[in-house]
Amino acid sequence: MKLKSIKIEGFRKHYSTEVICEDTTFLIGPNNAGKSSVLKAIKYLLEDKKKIDDSDFCCFINNNNEVDRLTDKVIITAEFNHLTTDALNWRGFNSHRLFKNEDFEKEGYSFYYRKTFDSSGCKIEMKQKYLTVKEDYTDCKSFKDFIDNGVDKSVFENSLNNININKKISKSEWKKLKEDGSEIIFDITDSIEWFENPGGISQNVSSRLPKFLLIKDQSQNEELSGKNGSLMTTLNQLFEDIREESENFKKAQHYLNELAQELDPQDENSDFSNLLKELNNVVSDIFPNSSFIAKANLSNANDVIKPNFDVQLGSNIYTSVNNQGAGVVRSAIFAMLRYRNMRENKRKQKDEYIRPLLIAFEEPEIYLHPQAAKQMKETIYSLSLQENNQIICTTHSPYMIDLSKNTNQILNSFNLEEKPNPLNENGDNNEPNIEQVIINPFNISSKFKNLTDEDKTYVKMILKMDDSIAKIFFTKNVLIVEGDTEELVFKETILRMPEHMQKEFSYNWEIIKARGKAAIISLVNYLKSMGIKTYVIHDRDANTPGATKFNEPISKALNDDDKLYLLEECIEDMLGYNPPSNEKPYNAYRFINENWKDSWDDVTENWKNIINSLYNKS
Repeated sequence: MKLKSIKIEGFRKHYSTEVICEDTTFLIGPNNAGKSSVLKAIKYLLEDKKKIDDSDFCCFINNNNEVDRLTDKVIITAEFNHLTTDALNWRGFNSHRLFKNEDFEKEGYSFYYRKTFDSSGCKIEMKQKYLTVKEDYTDCKSFKDFIDNGVDKSVFENSLNNININKKISKSEWKKLKEDGSEIIFDITDSIEWFENPGGISQNVSSRLPKFLLIKDQSQNEELSGKNGSLMTTLNQLFEDIREESENFKKAQHYLNELAQELDPQDENSDFSNLLKELNNVVSDIFPNSSFIAKANLSNANDVIKPNFDVQLGSNIYTSVNNQGAGVVRSAIFAMLRYRNMRENKRKQKDEYIRPLLIAFEEPEIYLHPQAAKQMKETIYSLSLQENNQIICTTHSPYMIDLSKNTNQILNSFNLEEKPNPLNENGDNNEPNIEQVIINPFNISSKFKNLTDEDKTYVKMILKMDDSIAKIFFTKNVLIVEGDTEELVFKETILRMPEHMQKEFSYNWEIIKARGKAAIISLVNYLKSMGIKTYVIHDRDANTPGATKFNEPISKALNDDDKLYLLEECIEDMLGYNPPSNEKPYNAYRFINENWKDSWDDVTENWKNIINSLYNKS
């Protein structure tokens, strides 16, 4: 089971946004754009949260400069896919709630799960196809009516504990029957509805959903060593895995049941019953007609037996995690996750059902030495390749994203845009505009698969040679150049620009080296398929037939001459010196420093015209 998408409505800055997920999902964008809020929303969805914090409702500053709620509800809706036919037998997961994907072999079944929070609590629902009573039974009002028409009594007994055959079927009984959706008495239609409290008991469904682990970007004491921190959460998950396999744990549950009987207040011979009697005698002296009733619930050993871990880290000297660097401990968490994954692979071989794990990581690159960050990136991708894992990360570092990895990955790029206030839609209000989160998903893997084999080869080469190419997703405009010389000239040009231009090109442009004209075509096809605003500068090479033949295919791929700049005949001719036979970048650097000095006014006029044109189009 994998999270395919999550739609968030009325939550913090997310008035109505949707995040698409894959095995590896990255959330990128500027600070305070709502990335971490997505992780918090997933936490509300997957954990047993019945109430939402007041501060999590979508708000705005009204005309009176007061904080006002934009909505009274928070709705979090998720689609999960990759469910197999085994799910048809799970409580709460029936044929009318499982939707068969078009590519069933690849994606299996999907189901849709929704939580709606308001000030009073939470409503849990699942999407289902609407059920209607079969035509043969439309006149049946009681169980006896159905049985007289050939329906076996067991159909009802499987859904309801006790039935009175002659009694009219109540609304609550109809709901339970629809819950199971027996195809003997119901037809499944194509109409859609949302069914509240699927599975009867919420845990019947929630226990099948992925476990959720959030590794926050916080100070190490709170995040790592606290009782509810990521480190302790991971250790507890490992402890639960081992505990469930233990015979001693099963014996512990037996003795807990025995202990519960000893603490039964209904047993007049028990010490606990006598204790309550004596306590109530004292209470009645102070509050007449009042008494205490207390009963020990020891039925679930998981809730009763909880370990306290004393964790130390070190090499030759072991110290408390409080004395360790945050990067070390965050890395330790991922090491434990890798170990947990190895254990689960062994359990899967025994055909055991293992709940999926969704790991959310806020900025995994922080607190880490560059080499450790590189290893962390490899660990993230390694975990995401495992069938039962899914990774979702927020990041500000293009170095954490490896476009060459053979995994299903997607980048959700966040931005804030000013939009009309929804409260003004009826025309009676004149509230100020609000900032809304806008998400642009870059489906890296699927777009790459759609390329031609030749394009794939060139793109693979570029991805292998440039480990920072993911920076294209962190900017507004991408400029493709042929090679090192053009890149150097552009960077030297930026250093000499007026301040306003320098800021524009530093913040909103990235330069990508294609390392040859043939590769430009493939790179343009790849970037354009993902909706990235792409510009190209390359040599015209009129006197070099072997290079000239690529000019038309480049123009055709870009399909926008306003974004295409041809240098006549090459970068050296454009700048005003003879092309050297070797050391081209060095010769360009020497020419620039000898002729341009540090002045924008001295930059070669033809080259300056190209730069001004790019600036005006950005």
